[in-house]
Amino acid sequence: AAGILHALRLAQEGREPELEHALRELGCSFRLAPAVLCYAAEFNAMVAAAGERDHVPADGCAFALEAALNAPFLAHMQQALGAEARFWRETGYLNGHAGYFSYVHPLGREPDSVMDQLIAQVRKLMLPRFPQLAEASYGEWWAHNREHTKGHQLHFDSDDEGIGGVRNPIASTVLFLSAAGGPTLVTKQELSSTALASHGWLVYPRENRLVGFDGRLLHSVIPGRAAFSTHRRRVTVMIAFWKNIRTRDPPGGGHALGAARSFPDPQARGTPGWSSDFQPFDGEIGPPLASSLREAPVVPVRPVWLPVPPRSSGERGGEAQKTLKSQRAGRSRPLPLPP
Repeated sequence: AAGILHALRLAQEGREPELEHALRELGCSFRLAPAVLCYAAEFNAMVAAAGERDHVPADGCAFALEAALNAPFLAHMQQALGAEARFWRETGYLNGHAGYFSYVHPLGREPDSVMDQLIAQVRKLMLPRFPQLAEASYGEWWAHNREHTKGHQLHFDSDDEGIGGVRNPIASTVLFLSAAGGPTLVTKQELSSTALASHGWLVYPRENRLVGFDGRLLHSVIPGRAAFSTHRRRVTVMIAFWKNIRTRDPPGGGHALGAARSFPDPQARGTPGWSSDFQPFDGEIGPPLASSLREAPVVPVRPVWLPVPPRSSGERGGEAQKTLKSQRAGRSRPLPLPP
C-alpha cells in the first residue's frame, strides 16, 4: 500500500521519470495517463482538449448538466446529505464501519421522501440523452462524503456489488452536492471489452452538476491533487436506473445497512433518526425554466492507459521487484487507485 501511495503522489506531481521507476518496482505493466491522475484545472483541460475529435461523447455514453436542481431544492438535499448532515454520523459512514449500502425506490409512485423526488427529476433530465431510461422501473441510490484527496477505484456498477455475477444498470448518474475532490473518470471500457479503454472523459466536481453515463462503463473517482487542495469534502449522490432489481431487506425486518435496501418507512418502529431529514420537498424541484439548463464540460482524455516502459539496461531493480516477480510468477498488473 505504501508503494502505491508513493507512486500516486509521483503521478499527481508530474514526476514522470521517478514514477516510471516506482511502477516498475511495483511490477506494473500499465498505468493511467498523466492527463488522468495529474489532471489540469478544468478550464486548462478544456483548452488542451479543444482539438479532440472525441470532445463530445457519443449519445448514450456520457453527458453532464449544470444547475440540475433549483436553489431551494438543492438546499433541501444538502440538509439531508451535505457534508455535516447527521446521515453520515448515524449510519457509521464517517468511521468506516458502514461499508457499501444503497436504497431502492420504485418509479412512478407518489413521493414518500425527497429521494423519490430527486430520482424522478434526474431521470427526467437524463432521458433526452439516455432514451432507454424510459424502460426503467427502479432507481437505486447511494452517497459518498470524502476528503479531497480520496478517490475511488475503477469499477463497474453492478447489482449487489457483483455477487453472483455482474449485472449493470441501464445508466448511472452522479450529482455533486459540493465542489471538492478529483474529477469522475468515465471510460469506454466495458466488462466484455478485450482491451483497455483507448479513451475516456473527465467530469469535474461542481456544486449542483449532474453527470450521467452508460451503466456498463468502467469508471472511477480520481483522487484530488494536492495542487488544488481544499478543506471542503467531496459529497456526491449516485443513482443507478434499473429495469428490474430485487430489494434485499434483512431477514426479520430491521434497518441493518446493505445493498439494495428499501428506504426506511418514517412511520415504522425503530426507523433511523436521520430519515426524518428526507421528508418530501414542498416546492418546485427543477430549474425555473428548461432554457436555463446548460451542458457541463465533459473533457476527453486520450489515451487513458499507457504501458510502463521496460527497465533500461543501466537501471537496477530493488527487492520489491524481485518479491513481486516471485509472488506473481512473472505476471504484472495495472496500478490501482487507493480505496
